[in-house]
Amino acid sequence: MIPKYRRRWKPYSLCTNFAQTALLNPHSDPYSSSCFVQSAPTAKPTNSKRAPNEWEKLLKPLGFQELAETVNGFTPNRLLKLLELPIEPSTALDAFNWAARQKGFIHNRATYHAIIKKMGESGDFAEVHRLLWRMKSEECFCSEFTFILIMRCYGKACLPGQAARVLNLMYDFDSKPSVKSFNVVLAILVSSQCYKMAQSVYFGMLRARVSPTAFTFGVVIKSFCRTNQVDFACNLLREMPKHGCVPNTTIYQTLIYTFYNSNRVKEALRLLDEMLIMGCAPDVDTYNDLINGLCKAGHIYEATKLVNRMLHRGCVPNVYTYGMLINGLCKTGRVDEARSLIDDMFNGGTGPLPNVNTYNPLIKGLMKEGRVREAKQIVYEKMVSSGCEPDAVTYSILIDGLCKNGNVGQAWQIFDEMVAKGCVPNVISYAALIHGLCKEGRLQEVDKVLEEMSEKDIVPNVVTYNTLIHALCKEGKVQKATDILNRMLRLGCAPDVVTINSLISGMCKEGRVQEALKISEDMLLHGIIANTVTYNSLINGLFQESKVHEALKLIDEITLRGCVVDVITYSTLIKGLCKAGEVEKALELFEEMLRKGVTPNGITYNVLINGVCNANRMHDAMELLKEMLHRGCTPDIVTYNTLINGLCKTDRMLEAMKLLDKLQIEGVKPDIVTYNILIGCLCKASGLAQATNLLARAVDKGVVPDAITWKVLLHAVLKQKGHCRQEMMQKIVELLTI
Repeated sequence: MIPKYRRRWKPYSLCTNFAQTALLNPHSDPYSSSCFVQSAPTAKPTNSKRAPNEWEKLLKPLGFQELAETVNGFTPNRLLKLLELPIEPSTALDAFNWAARQKGFIHNRATYHAIIKKMGESGDFAEVHRLLWRMKSEECFCSEFTFILIMRCYGKACLPGQAARVLNLMYDFDSKPSVKSFNVVLAILVSSQCYKMAQSVYFGMLRARVSPTAFTFGVVIKSFCRTNQVDFACNLLREMPKHGCVPNTTIYQTLIYTFYNSNRVKEALRLLDEMLIMGCAPDVDTYNDLINGLCKAGHIYEATKLVNRMLHRGCVPNVYTYGMLINGLCKTGRVDEARSLIDDMFNGGTGPLPNVNTYNPLIKGLMKEGRVREAKQIVYEKMVSSGCEPDAVTYSILIDGLCKNGNVGQAWQIFDEMVAKGCVPNVISYAALIHGLCKEGRLQEVDKVLEEMSEKDIVPNVVTYNTLIHALCKEGKVQKATDILNRMLRLGCAPDVVTINSLISGMCKEGRVQEALKISEDMLLHGIIANTVTYNSLINGLFQESKVHEALKLIDEITLRGCVVDVITYSTLIKGLCKAGEVEKALELFEEMLRKGVTPNGITYNVLINGVCNANRMHDAMELLKEMLHRGCTPDIVTYNTLINGLCKTDRMLEAMKLLDKLQIEGVKPDIVTYNILIGCLCKASGLAQATNLLARAVDKGVVPDAITWKVLLHAVLKQKGHCRQEMMQKIVELLTI
């Protein structure tokens, strides 16, 4: 007997013994005594997933040569067990080929499936196809499962198109794809977002006279929903009974969600009713989609009714359900109802407690209505007492609301409190603060805020920069606004059309039209498409520089770019043409505007009436007034002042006075400009007495004379002589000091 300490084991023989034992009993313990006995009973393989044991770890690095030396011969069953082990694909293929060379060994379908799966999972699809053709040559029947196995391997390898081609390959092997094969391919295509290809496969399935199942319809309906073809998806729903299929909950939920995303809530509600009739139970997410859609559309009453239906069906609303209702109520100005709903959540006992996302819409609604004290009460009393801490969004809402209400000082206090409580301000918090400072013209303080953001590595968003650039342009600091734009680009913050429009508008107001045009050309380099607002600013700037031809050329560019020529564009063009004395062209443009279906507004008419009045074409001006009334556009005091001024200039004082009486009858109150025009005209016509009487009439109606009134009358009085001058002066002084 050799002593135990002198017994020598070769590492190689130990590993090969492990391998040999594995083939016979793949689930045994390699360190148990039975592992070294070849006649150990073979355990039945199980499908349960487990971690590799010791012999599997040792077996994995072995090549086929080592395995071949340990095994005298393979049976299909023993080979199958080997192929199921985590050995290298090349080793598995060598074993598969070596076994085929053994006398009397014939591969069966199971061994082929095992090696095809092994090679497919490794991504060696060329070998998979060779094995498939070899299988056919050896007259081993290729079942539908063989091809489904290959399809799934393609799916795992993210090759959905190749998985679909396997359907055609099946015909070469005299295997006709059934609904199972089509379902596997459809599922792979839809999960890979190949929606169009999935639809093509489905239609091919119908042409092959393969009847779809409920699963087929579910997958295909999803593909049509994802490609915004929800109406066709609904048609498929109606086709299901013809194929003996009953719609399930998943199909209805997919359609309802798509209708909700398409803002077609009514259709979604009809599907919900149908879903309930069909015995399908919607979950809370389905109800939430519908409630959210109704709230977004402002149908709060219907949303509340749906919550009641939800409760009646035994589906308990969650905190998101209540959050959507509260948000909808606040957006429609029903803040008190939203507050009552939060109270009900507290007092109900069974429902969910409100969280910070529930409170935030209510706080925003209160701040929007200027109810700052109540908003603070919610934050500092209700939320804190319920253990709900305000977050960055809560503080940002308070800061934004206070800034919009002109309380920038209080907003700063909230900001400091936010930081003190350890709540990190985000870009929205800073944006709200910057907006408030810009609104009050405190641009120097904005620079300090931007420096603080830079120190904290918080990059301002495009909204923040837009606010700042707009404020700078409004203050006439266009150069600084340009510097801010360059800073944006350096920090990687892409400007949008609002950024560029603010800058172009500011430059045009300063007479820097050529620079504005250059910026509009450079917009495309940043992927920004000019819109109607951009062109309106440029047209206005060009007319200010009397560049009529260049302004009119932009109309063609607007159309070419696909922008809409709106009423503001036409009004700007008409104003520019009238200012340039091109009244006839302005009238032609007005006619073109009407032909193209663009409805003129009060500004359009006022601009055009002013143009024709300046050209002494009072007949055209009065006709425009009639047309204005005919189109339902109400003239304002600017319209009447323009007409009265035109009549006075053409010495038609009587008509001007009649128009004064007419506008008072129509409920338009004359202002001091109206009276100044008439008084000036009367004074020029030596009608000082009539002018003073008209002034007395104006004062009686509550119209306060201004410096122009005094200047016009004083100039007329000084032309008088003797006692008349003194008398008129005394009368005017009395009127002006009332």
